[in-house]
Amino acid sequence: MKALTSREIRHKLELMVLIIFLTRVISMIPVPGVDATIFKQWMAANSNDALNLFSAFTGGSFENFSMFALGITPLITAQIIIQLLTSVLQPLSKLQKKGEHGQKVLKRITNIVAVILAAVQSCCMAIGFSKNGLISGNGALCVILITVSMTAGTGIMMWLGHILTEKSIGNGVSILLMSNIISRMPSQFKELFVGLTKNKHLYVKIGSVAAAVIVLIIMVIVIIYMSEGYHPLHVQYSQKMSQSGEEAETGQIPIKVGISGVMPVIFASSIMAIPQLVATIAGKGYGSGYSKIILNMMSQKNWFDNEHPIYGIGLLIYLALIVFFAFFYLPITFNAAEVSDNIRKTGGFVPGVRAGEDTEMYIQNISRRLTTIGVIMLICVTVIPIAICGSLGLSTTISGTSLIIVIGVVTETIQQIQLEMAGRNYCGILCKD
Repeated sequence: MKALTSREIRHKLELMVLIIFLTRVISMIPVPGVDATIFKQWMAANSNDALNLFSAFTGGSFENFSMFALGITPLITAQIIIQLLTSVLQPLSKLQKKGEHGQKVLKRITNIVAVILAAVQSCCMAIGFSKNGLISGNGALCVILITVSMTAGTGIMMWLGHILTEKSIGNGVSILLMSNIISRMPSQFKELFVGLTKNKHLYVKIGSVAAAVIVLIIMVIVIIYMSEGYHPLHVQYSQKMSQSGEEAETGQIPIKVGISGVMPVIFASSIMAIPQLVATIAGKGYGSGYSKIILNMMSQKNWFDNEHPIYGIGLLIYLALIVFFAFFYLPITFNAAEVSDNIRKTGGFVPGVRAGEDTEMYIQNISRRLTTIGVIMLICVTVIPIAICGSLGLSTTISGTSLIIVIGVVTETIQQIQLEMAGRNYCGILCKD
């Protein structure tokens, strides 16, 4: 509430609400040539993990087939691609090490790749849906119109995200993604409630709902710990750096438990969803033979199917992808060599550890242990809901991934507001002096 007393912070929050409201309104308007009612019926008939994930990330824009149907997902995909290529291609790796200028160039490249991906995805979708009879009117003209509209919609979403980042509070892309996910949660919770209480006695209904609430509360607590928890790296500074000049100062460098955040789950879910999405848009369904087995393996609802245990291989692939991306993403988000070098430059050292390579290895080992803990918690949060829903035959689309994104963005935004308030209080003290 104190943040609302600051006019500048209040204006930033008002801008955030305005942009979110604008995106939600546009998300309800279908592009020309598409009957939203028919498309929703097709979505209901062909519902799968890929479409559910896509619908959640776009906040229902995909179901309405609006110009925001792709949402911010092409930008997320582009970021994944550029980050993966950065560790492989030397020119991109050099750009990443060039400080602020290099980051700006990488961001520009990422935006270009995102627009290209949006154009390709929207064109493929338009052609696929046209063949399925979901698009009326002149085929070629409608495909061009839909491609241009959806690509422009992605460009607008990227622009709005940039505005939020520059002129509001928090990361614009994360805020837009969070707002899309939250817009779907009421219907998802309603679907979960209906699935838990349908055709059951009163006491069973109460017990099922109570158990679901307890599981959700535990998940929220674990996610908050992942977002807020950290391991303090104790650093001691030499007497020369001490203000008193009498004794050495000690400080702490916080290393987060979930260093890689939710990105490993987003990467893994996106890869698992691609075969299903391509098959659905192409109108091939799940086919037969090996293609049917593979596509069923990719579907989360089949991982705990007792009648077809072979589908459980998909769960093992999913877990392997999460672990791989968690450790692959670790050096991108946390550079132990850079932290060690910064400690040395400020005249500090880690007690009991030699400076240089030993300090770097020590910090790297801590980050790997914390990443291991974070991955275990991440797997629990994402897999437990899938296991429960799969075992009970529930078709709810509530996922640990969505909860992690929402809670992570909320906590990050709150921290940004607190930093802004602290900065203003500090400025106020200086002004008084």
